[in-house]
Amino acid sequence: MQLIVKVMKTEHGKDLLRFEVKDTGFGIVREKQGQLFQPFTQLDGPSSLRHSGTGLGLSICAKLIELMKGAVGLTSEPGQGSTFWFQVRLPWEVVRDTSDPLLSGHDLQETAEVEQHNRSKGKIHILIVDDEPTNRMVLRESLQKTGVHVAEALDGREAVQLCAETAFNLIFMDCQMPVMDGFESTIRILAQADEKKQAPPPIVALTADATQDTQQRCRDTGMVDYLLKPLDFDELKKVVGRFLPGLKARVPRRHIILQEGEADVLENAVVNPLVIEKLRQNIGDLGPVIKVYLKTIESRLQQIEAAVREKNSEHIARSAHTLKGSSSQFGAEELVGLCRRMENLGRERSITGTSTLLTEIQQASERLREVLSKELD
Repeated sequence: MQLIVKVMKTEHGKDLLRFEVKDTGFGIVREKQGQLFQPFTQLDGPSSLRHSGTGLGLSICAKLIELMKGAVGLTSEPGQGSTFWFQVRLPWEVVRDTSDPLLSGHDLQETAEVEQHNRSKGKIHILIVDDEPTNRMVLRESLQKTGVHVAEALDGREAVQLCAETAFNLIFMDCQMPVMDGFESTIRILAQADEKKQAPPPIVALTADATQDTQQRCRDTGMVDYLLKPLDFDELKKVVGRFLPGLKARVPRRHIILQEGEADVLENAVVNPLVIEKLRQNIGDLGPVIKVYLKTIESRLQQIEAAVREKNSEHIARSAHTLKGSSSQFGAEELVGLCRRMENLGRERSITGTSTLLTEIQQASERLREVLSKELD
């Protein structure tokens, strides 16, 4: 059994601490790992290791850590043991016990500085993982203005491979992707860092799903924060400042004031001018982003059409979700609303009405293309 404490970051008089408990037991299959943090849950192991109990221990721990605005999770493989971990921010007064040289303030500060230096190697490296090129480009253009080095991955498996080669200071991870989703990718990246005895990179989820279940799943897999789509640049600035305090994310804070009655008109607008203007303020020339979007929209529509034709509810939800996410970057309220309805039908495994809704999506897409094309003139 091993107990490991790591200083992940030091800022504003607090340390971000990661506590790990490692064992060499029989391990836990991946399918059952998510059950461990549920109340009154115990997993069967070898008969010699079964003990009485209520099955409340880990669920209570998870709740306490959540109240402390921390994160908790585990990595485990059958036959290779398990590592249970949690991360919390604690003020220096809590951890700087001079009676214990292992927890002295100087040692903790020195450890944090060494780990940060080893990771960045003189330059900040950020990884963006998203299968939608429009989303990657919007985030990349925002971050590159700060002078960082930005790498991109099209899916979770590619992200795992890149992390094996480069120690990233911060990772933005889309949750829903083909080949390998963001949750599985996060688990593997953190396990990979653990095997190399490296400090795990902070992984921030990118998701259009604001439900408590999704937020909890992000925490369970080891993600340290999340950003909702469409990207809110003020929230992006906060996240970057939280995990890379030395980096000045220059996000303009100008505001646009609506005239009376304009808010209702914008609700179903082809393009919301407020979103377009905010996007322009943050990335500058919209031409390259619009060109990328217009280049991919036809293939996204074809994916939805094929899914409707094949009556494949899972593909209907996934393809509608992807088009919804990229379209939201431009404030395409009408198209986003239609895609949301199509996604919900797919998730509910309801095929009724999808053909009619597909026609509406195609028509709204054509109107959007006309409006965005004018931005290129």
